[in-house]
Amino acid sequence: MPEQQQPVFAYPCDEILARHPDKIKGEDILEIKGGWYGLPEAPRLWNDTVVAFLRREGFSQSVVDRGLFYHETKDLYVNLYVDDALLMGPAESREWIKDTLSTEFKMKLLGIARQFVGLQIEYTDDGIVIHQTNYAHKIVDMFLPPNSRPVATPIAPNTHIGTEPLPSDDEWEHSPERKLPYRQVVGSLLSLATGTRPDLLYPTKEL
Repeated sequence: MPEQQQPVFAYPCDEILARHPDKIKGEDILEIKGGWYGLPEAPRLWNDTVVAFLRREGFSQSVVDRGLFYHETKDLYVNLYVDDALLMGPAESREWIKDTLSTEFKMKLLGIARQFVGLQIEYTDDGIVIHQTNYAHKIVDMFLPPNSRPVATPIAPNTHIGTEPLPSDDEWEHSPERKLPYRQVVGSLLSLATGTRPDLLYPTKEL
């Protein structure tokens, strides 16, 4: 249930002034009333606005995850990530918060969640499965040669990367690893490991 263009609904607490755009004639100084996209203050203004609204409606904000809100009376969770919201609770409570939010913010309702901030969500008879299969395949396609063989474990036992002697300058110059975007690989693996694949944390740490 993403909210569209939300920072325009957030109001700055400090005076923000701007000049006319180049194509508009005039010497007057403009005062910006809303937290428009592009302003350095916009993300914080939007967060302050929506958090204050949810608190007024009786939600408590988690001290562990500041994007998670809980309404004890209605047994309702709202998981907020910038302008995407995931609702969890009884059907009556979900309808209440949809109606309540729509009085203040322009929203687009997407129905049952199948994906949220890169996480895939599947519903089975045994419960809910959250995974990042598509993202994992994307990483493989980006960084591994075609037809690479799968392995049973993320890293061989007792492997410590970096203990081997460094290659010579000539060896490194002709090494295929030289063209590997190392930081991008590590960042992609770290995102996967901290999401749904904790088994990748150790090999990613070794990298």
